[in-house]
Amino acid sequence: MQKLMRVSCSFLILIVLGVAAAIAQTGSSNITGSVRDVNGAVVPGATVTAKNEATGVTSTQTTTDSGLYAFSSLPVGKYTITVEKQGFKTLQKTNNVLEVGIPLTVDVALEVGQVSETVNVQGGLEQLQTANATIGNVVEQKAIETLPLNGRNPLTLLLLEPGVVQRSAGAPAIEPTT
Repeated sequence: MQKLMRVSCSFLILIVLGVAAAIAQTGSSNITGSVRDVNGAVVPGATVTAKNEATGVTSTQTTTDSGLYAFSSLPVGKYTITVEKQGFKTLQKTNNVLEVGIPLTVDVALEVGQVSETVNVQGGLEQLQTANATIGNVVEQKAIETLPLNGRNPLTLLLLEPGVVQRSAGAPAIEPTT
């Protein structure tokens, strides 16, 4: 009877841990940024719209008094950021790729003009993630299917990531510095 209770408790603990891990998985991230004019002055009250290019779903924010905006918990994908403010040209930045757990910063500079005039920015500079020093990467399904994996163990894909070192059992966790 005690053995059955231990097995039942162990099973219950595994289920709770599995549910907690499943809840921790997320398919979203954040887009933040600032809106300024070409001279560097902040633009409060501008309307910022993030449109998912695949689904067409949009989210809208208004910039703060500091010219800042933030979209939290957006599904991953490519986004078009559109910024409008009376007295400025409408600005559109396309192909902003949002990845899981990697916040995206899209800062824009508005030009003076009519709202009916639109400035399109495509294929801008590579977005740098400066919010934290976390190293991460998304391994695409094609890489998993086509890479020669010894033993077909997907955990060996971790060795392809920067900063990952394979250690043998019992090795120290930190490399000694010389």
